[in-house]
Amino acid sequence: RSQVALAGQERLYRASQAIAHAHTPFTIVNAIGTHLAKANVNQIGLWEILLQGEGGRPTAVSLLAAWSGQNNESWQPGLQLTADTTHSLNQLSSENSLQIKAIDLPAAEKASWESLGARSALLIPLVTPLGNWVGLLTITSPANSGLSRSSEQDFVTIAAQVALVLDNLRLVAQAQETAVLRERQRLAREIHDTLAQGFTSIVMHLEAAEQALPTDQEVTERHLNQARSTARDSLAQARRVVDDLRPELLESTPFDQAIGRVVEQWAAHSGVAAEFKVTGEIRPLHPQVEVTLLRSSQEALANIRKHAQASSACVTLSYLGDTVILDVEDNGKGLVTAASTPDGLTSGGFGLVAMRERVAQLGGELFVESEPGEGTTLSISLPLENGAAS
Repeated sequence: RSQVALAGQERLYRASQAIAHAHTPFTIVNAIGTHLAKANVNQIGLWEILLQGEGGRPTAVSLLAAWSGQNNESWQPGLQLTADTTHSLNQLSSENSLQIKAIDLPAAEKASWESLGARSALLIPLVTPLGNWVGLLTITSPANSGLSRSSEQDFVTIAAQVALVLDNLRLVAQAQETAVLRERQRLAREIHDTLAQGFTSIVMHLEAAEQALPTDQEVTERHLNQARSTARDSLAQARRVVDDLRPELLESTPFDQAIGRVVEQWAAHSGVAAEFKVTGEIRPLHPQVEVTLLRSSQEALANIRKHAQASSACVTLSYLGDTVILDVEDNGKGLVTAASTPDGLTSGGFGLVAMRERVAQLGGELFVESEPGEGTTLSISLPLENGAAS
């Protein structure tokens, strides 16, 4: 009996560790299913609350992610349950889980659960220590008998941590949405203060040049030169604005996955073998830090493709204490005169210079290590205390 108890504690510990590192609803339910689901569990669902009734009780929920056992078709995100058809939602309380058996339910609700492959289900409210409902965890079984008391207790125990992680993911998403709004407002001001005024000036000079034609060649040339100069300045401003834009990839993908996708796509296009690794506990980053590291990884990989003659590359994202570090390594020919420039770089032009400037603006550092014939390592470190999302 003691061995069984120890095995149960080990499963809970492993599930807890995996959930602590989860950064999406799917990785949460996958951690629960992998470590806690027994043979009589066919689906684990994580639901967000769409509508709430008295006391915060959910009256409509939508599926965020689901884990399915072997030979079971997984529920699809977006699936919805409402208290009108799923009356069990009305029986939920923030303090207790609810175990139901389809055979005991009204015919319509019984059919609803059985259509999902469930003859019994455990419904666990996800409530933060402050008493806020943040979601619902469901564990279903094809057996009429439902879950054992020990299994139910395991799921209830882990649900407390799931509530905290899910609430944290929600707060991170809200912070990202706020950052997007701020960026749009900043971009609107930037366009108004620079590009719009530049284009207005260009139009005025062109109209003045048109009026001066054909009688006053000198005035015409002066206005055309002014328009040309303003157009060049506006082009430079536009490039700076575009460089500061948050890449679309970061709008739809968690940061570490976005870097991984960049590496994967680069390897596919370049034909160079590439590896991506993450070390340390993933932390939310300020949007400017994310943009800088993503742009830097793209620029560094582009330089490897153009100049390194490498057969392999490795990108590592490390969270070390109060610092996030991006390392980009290759096994190429290296830099012949790596110490000959302030950046330790002999190729790449404006992109690498701009990279160093962006890093410095955020209080970070950029280092390059290279030996002829032994490849190159570019390392960027940025402080979390100035970049952590608030």
